[in-house]
Amino acid sequence: MNLYSLANAPVHLTTVAMSCIIFLTQLGCNVLLVFFISCIFTKLAHAWVIFISLCNCRLCLVTLMLLTSCWH
Repeated sequence: MNLYSLANAPVHLTTVAMSCIIFLTQLGCNVLLVFFISCIFTKLAHAWVIFISLCNCRLCLVTLMLLTSCWH
């Protein structure tokens, strides 16, 4: 990997994240709710909490904003 690709890595990750959010929004908020409810009641909940911590809660904040916008 060269420095150019390293410098652009966050941009690519952001693009992928936005694409996922747009895709999930098009599928509907019910899919997100089912996913999080199922995560809470399964062993994946621990891995999910660790994943959010590793992402510095950015994903957590984006998810909360998305769900909030869906409820209003």
